[in-house]
This record gives sequence, C-alpha cells and structure tokens, in this order.
Amino acid sequence: MMVQWETTKMRIPIDLARFERDLNDLAAIGATAQGGVTRRSFTPADQTGRAFVERRMMDAGLRTWVDAAGNIHGRRPGKWDGPPVMMGSHVDTVENGGRYDGAVGILGAIEVIRALEDAACDELSSLEVVCFHAEEPSRFGFSCFGSKVMAGTLCDPDILDRCDPDGRSLAEALVEMGRDPARLGEARQSPGDIAAYVVPGFAEIYFEVRGRVHYPKSRPMAEIREALEGIGRRRGVGVVVETLMEDEARAMSPGILALIQRCAEDRGVPYLLMPSRTGHDALQLGAVTK
Repeated sequence: MMVQWETTKMRIPIDLARFERDLNDLAAIGATAQGGVTRRSFTPADQTGRAFVERRMMDAGLRTWVDAAGNIHGRRPGKWDGPPVMMGSHVDTVENGGRYDGAVGILGAIEVIRALEDAACDELSSLEVVCFHAEEPSRFGFSCFGSKVMAGTLCDPDILDRCDPDGRSLAEALVEMGRDPARLGEARQSPGDIAAYVVPGFAEIYFEVRGRVHYPKSRPMAEIREALEGIGRRRGVGVVVETLMEDEARAMSPGILALIQRCAEDRGVPYLLMPSRTGHDALQLGAVTK
C-alpha cells in the first residue's frame, strides 16, 4: 500500500544514487559486525560522523558553523532577509543502531539543498540544515541535548555537572569537542528566529500488513486509510491511498502440522506452534495442495 502526500505542484527531483552513497558512507562510520551502527554521542565515532556531515554541507554550498551546544548549522541564503526554514536531524546512534535513523533526516536535508542547487532554484526564504547534537540517550542520562538547548527547554540547572559512569562531566566532554560550556546559552533560539521546521511537501509512505487470516488483516488497513484521510482533511493535505498488492492469508495444512508435531514428540524435540504471517511461494501452492 502506498500513500502519497502533496501540498505543492512544484517537484524537483533528487539524485537518489548520490543520496544512497552518502547513506552508505555514513553507515561505514561506526559500523558493527552485527550489521548495525554505533556512534554514541560524545565519542570519536560520533565526531567523525559529524565531521562527515559538515563536509557534505560545505560541498553543497552551505555556510556552516557549530553553535555552543555542538549543533552543526548550514545556511543557504534566500531572497528575503527573514528567519530560515529549518530541516535536519542527527548522526549519533544507540548501541548497534540502524543505519537510517537520523541519517536519512540530515543527509536528506542536504540532498534537498543539492537538488535546489542543481535546478538553479532560488528560494524566497533562507534554508538552514541542522545536525542536532546528542539526540539519542547519552551516557550523561539525557537525550535531545542540542535541540533542547536551542529551544530553551533544558530545565536542569546542573546539567553541565552531570557525570557519565566513568565520572567525567558533561562540561568536560563539551570542552574536549571544542565547545565552551560557559557559553552554552548562546545556542538558544528565540521565538521568531526560525520560520518553520523536517516537513516535506510531498512524501510516499509504504505499509505492509500481515495476518493469519484475511479479515483481521483487512480491518487495520481500513482503519489506517480512514485515519490518513481524516488527517488530510483536518490539515488541508491531499492524500492518495493506493493498494499495490493484496494476497489472501492462507493457513498451512492441519495434516502437515500434525505430522511435524508427532515427529517432534516421537523424538523428544521441543516445539512451538506459531504463525509466520509470511507469503513466499508456499502461500500460493497452498491453494492446490493438501
């Protein structure tokens, strides 16, 4: 099932191959043997990832700087001298995290800038890409550090004195990465400093719903469709819902299941009956076999 959202008639294509290269290059920083990524905030891997993103910002023609909280900014001036439209995300991860969480948001924002440059498109508003610092839970016991400082919602007056399990304070960690803890408040944005903030004019969302029998599977899809259309009406957003493929669920032969169960019992092998909810070729052949 594919859902399309569209609020503008103007579409500018992005370079998907270029975007994928960036995603793969960033995923190689902190890659784990399990196939995930570890770039915990305030670690060398995180700093390497942040440096990678800043280079990509500069390559895209953005004017870059790092604020007192460690957020990396990249600005593309517009025709109007007003507050920027902001977009972005983060590069830090949880332990053995996924390669797309955060990465798609920040690299996708940079790709938007490059696509605008490729199309020689001059925006009226300035655009600002931000790589937020320490979005994931950190060893200092908080998350969304950079964005909270920017928004002025970091309420702990003793935040700089917080220590990690090794007894090192947040203030020390900031100094190690070249930030001055005494100037942390300079990263705060005031109301009106940012025109808007991470929402695209057009997006595609894919849903896959599986179930043991068809009726319960079709019911949540009807609920999802109803919810999306309701959101579109309330927010004035066009929503197109399209079913790309629909297969009926089919249970495995009770006789085959019973045979496998008896064989396991005869040999003293522990077993568990559980639905797989998968498709594959066996689903199709179930219509002509017993």
